[in-house]
Formats: sequence, C-alpha cells, structure tokens
Amino acid sequence: MDAATSLDDAVRKAQDIMWGALSPGSARAAAVVKLRDLLWSATMTRALAVSSDNCLAFALRQSRIALADASAWPDKTLSVLWTILDDPALNAALGIPQATDGATKSSVSLTRSGR
Repeated sequence: MDAATSLDDAVRKAQDIMWGALSPGSARAAAVVKLRDLLWSATMTRALAVSSDNCLAFALRQSRIALADASAWPDKTLSVLWTILDDPALNAALGIPQATDGATKSSVSLTRSGR
C-alpha cells in the first residue's frame, strides 16, 4: 500500500471512530485511545514521513498534535479533531459530499418552487 492510500484510509478510519463516539453513552475516552493508536502507529509515522505535503498529510499531522495533549479531556480532544477532520476541503479531497446550510436551503427552495 502506498503512502497516499494509507493517509486516505487513516483519515476515513479516524472519521469513523469519531462518528462512533457521537452516540449517547459511547466511551469517548476509548475513542481517543483508538485515535492515538491509529495516528501514532509506526505505519502512519512511516506513511507521513514519505508522503508529499497535501491536505490529508496536513490534517493527519495536525490531528497527531491534538492527540499529543494527554491532559486534555476526551470531549475537548474530540472537539478539536472534529474541526480538523470534518473540514470541507478535506472531505472534498476524500470525495465526501459536504452538507452545508446553503445546499440544504437550495434543495428546500427548489422543492417548494416545484423545480
């Protein structure tokens, strides 16, 4: 697997872990531990070392910095990670459509106008 694929997979796995931590009663501390294990793994360190500087690499490096603060509460860490890993530009790089208020409003107005 090449570095670009590894980075893509890592971002998607991290997003999946974070989505899982949103449900009521979920163990957010366990999600932070999973994210640390994923993003600080030897495989990820190697992939980041050989990858070109791109949106995925920057997001993962920034996420690793956020996860490095072991004194932060899990909710704070996850909140910081959401701002990094749910960025519209990052989702666009992954081919994930971003639901925005403008898009929602446009679809509602088109439905109401009969188009």
